[in-house]
Amino acid sequence: MGYERFIGSCVNGHLADLKILAAILVSQIEEEPHVYTPRKERGRRSVVSKGWRDRLQNYEWKPRNGSDGIGQARQIAADFEPVAQKIDAGLPLTDEDHELLKSLARRTFEWGGVERGATKQNPTGDQIAAVIASALQWRHVNDAFMDSGWTKVAAFGTAWLEDADRTPQIIYDSRVAAGLIRNVEKAILTGGEGWSDKFKAYVQDQLRWVPGRDANRLRSLQLRWRSGYQKWQPQFFGSLLVRLMRDALNAQPERYGLMPDQDGDRRWTMRGIEMVMFMEGY
Repeated sequence: MGYERFIGSCVNGHLADLKILAAILVSQIEEEPHVYTPRKERGRRSVVSKGWRDRLQNYEWKPRNGSDGIGQARQIAADFEPVAQKIDAGLPLTDEDHELLKSLARRTFEWGGVERGATKQNPTGDQIAAVIASALQWRHVNDAFMDSGWTKVAAFGTAWLEDADRTPQIIYDSRVAAGLIRNVEKAILTGGEGWSDKFKAYVQDQLRWVPGRDANRLRSLQLRWRSGYQKWQPQFFGSLLVRLMRDALNAQPERYGLMPDQDGDRRWTMRGIEMVMFMEGY
């Protein structure tokens, strides 16, 4: 499988340290209150979250059409599943499949408010399929596009893998990247684990920032983090780190609790952790 291949070829013997780091991040985020002030309500309202469950329940994302952001994302991901499964199986795509991919990509860009950019203007079905194939295989294939819009296609197109005991991609946009980098930097700088220089250099090379509308979120960082603009490797590494965080959360339900979901509490998913990190990135 793609995730296992990525572990074997790109983690370079650092998996044990990455698991330790993921457990530290999970504990760190559980213990630290998160204060979020909606942009349009600065000076009037702040939302304080304490712990993973509280943070997820305070997630906010409103698409420009004013619809339910969580519900709309869930539906787009569900609509991607049949055609993504064909891509995963290496089956030929029909004209109807190509049209469906185009429609789903448009819906994804609209949901995320990321319609701008040359690659998002009338992409072909084959180009969209290449993004999903790369996401499924955990390797960049067929010159697949990557940016703040295509990462959402990669995530929605692989969300179904979570229930198939496989590893999906996360949305690795500017806010999720910022949330992860801030917490990783703190763990590296303040932790007493004695991280090797080799490991720290590896993490700083792989976990990269993504350009976004608000550059201020990265100005407080002390370490040097490289740009991951339009690159697939940070997409894969961010997804790997969130997968390890998910496993750390699910290993201690008595401490962290289960993940709140519309159908009741369940084990934590990568999407749930990504949503928390999105809010952390504000």
